[in-house]
Amino acid sequence: MTLNGTIESENLVLAGATLSGAGSVNGSFTWNRGSLTPDVSFNVTPAGQLLLAVRLAPLLSVTRTPTNTVVVSWPGPEAGWKLQATTSLSPTPVVWAPLPPPYQSCGTNLCFIEAAPAANKFYRLHKP
Repeated sequence: MTLNGTIESENLVLAGATLSGAGSVNGSFTWNRGSLTPDVSFNVTPAGQLLLAVRLAPLLSVTRTPTNTVVVSWPGPEAGWKLQATTSLSPTPVVWAPLPPPYQSCGTNLCFIEAAPAANKFYRLHKP
């Protein structure tokens, strides 16, 4: 089965998507909170139902330690994800600075440790 065009649901729009059999989705993706480029796989059931699996960024945990450092951690290993940070979420577009690997191992997590900032600091994982 091959689908071409736009597929829309309450939370997902695939514009200009080409789907064929099982495998990858080609086209642009819009989630209910803006554009993203996730790892997307799909399968078409014998009944013609389209099943999408969307892998989003791993969940980050940010902890301030008694020694005045910040530990940013996430489940690892997660190939391809890069840590980024910014001091402000406005104006848009937000400018995210890379915090490049290698990251430390903290048990089963990957982590990044730095001195606690004097002001606000926001972190995210980005997969280029």
